[in-house]
Amino acid sequence: MIVSKKLLFTTIIFFLFPASNITAQDQPPEPKPDTSVFKADSSKVPDSTFFKLPPIKKKEKIDTTRLEYFYDFDDSVRQAFLIDRLNIKDDAARSNQHDAGDYLRFSPSNFIIDYQEIPFRKTVSPFTLPGNRMNIILNGRNLAPFEHLPEPDNMTDLNSIPTAPVQDIYNIEGPLGMIFGGQNSSSSLILVPHQPEGTRAESKMMVDKGWNGYAYTKGLFTHRNRKGRSIRLAVGYRKSDGTYFNSDDDGYNQWGEIIAPITSNVRLDLNGHLYKNDGGYRHRPAISENYFDRFRRNLDISSGLRLAHDAGKTTGIEFRHQSSESNIDLFQKPYYR
Repeated sequence: MIVSKKLLFTTIIFFLFPASNITAQDQPPEPKPDTSVFKADSSKVPDSTFFKLPPIKKKEKIDTTRLEYFYDFDDSVRQAFLIDRLNIKDDAARSNQHDAGDYLRFSPSNFIIDYQEIPFRKTVSPFTLPGNRMNIILNGRNLAPFEHLPEPDNMTDLNSIPTAPVQDIYNIEGPLGMIFGGQNSSSSLILVPHQPEGTRAESKMMVDKGWNGYAYTKGLFTHRNRKGRSIRLAVGYRKSDGTYFNSDDDGYNQWGEIIAPITSNVRLDLNGHLYKNDGGYRHRPAISENYFDRFRRNLDISSGLRLAHDAGKTTGIEFRHQSSESNIDLFQKPYYR
């Protein structure tokens, strides 16, 4: 039987193709290469002198000599709520003034009472309201010294407020003074001390003289060094013989502030105010020569720490001590209140 070559070739292909499929199915599948682990030749790793990790950036410290908020945080609050047109320092400079009560003469809503012709006592009633309705705020602290005699009406004596360190003056009507620590919502007298410019020490002195032996001497010293320590000191001495015999006045007003950085964002604050006054008082100077000696002393000191987080956030803790003393010698009879 003769088989053609074409038929023979077709028969061989037919039998070989299924056999190859069966053989491939019986063999297990080849494992896939693991790409999760990379194996490299250690000889190709670069030398340690060429392979270095990037340096870790250190947290930059706050430069207290350049950040004004670290020193003048209270001043930044003033800039946020007060505007320049409310500042009456130019009006006060063009007028004569002997005490803090004279700053309030430029507002017609203030009713001012000046007792006799000596600086015995001066009170201010906003909108003629009875009682103490005026906030007196100096350097972010509410001051409330009041005379206990002859009748305790709880009114603030404006002669007791230090004026030697004052630079900016604001008389704000309404409850805005409560943001700065005031307790009354009627009116506020906000006094801002002199701010040192740069690191150069500044000092000034002024003498205010008047009749009846009146003289008020004021002195101021401010300095801020390159390390951030700031100091502000002010003193005022007032003396008057009075219009009548035994109606003299002798008073001292001392104020100071020290700011000392401890670390890059922690500072120590020290603040103090001392007022001392004595002299004679004639309750009926026109018809009687009777008088009594008076003595007053007010002390207000505070110390605290302040932590600066950023330009708009600070945290602080403060201890404050306030005391008031008054002594009257009425017809040789001691009287205390």
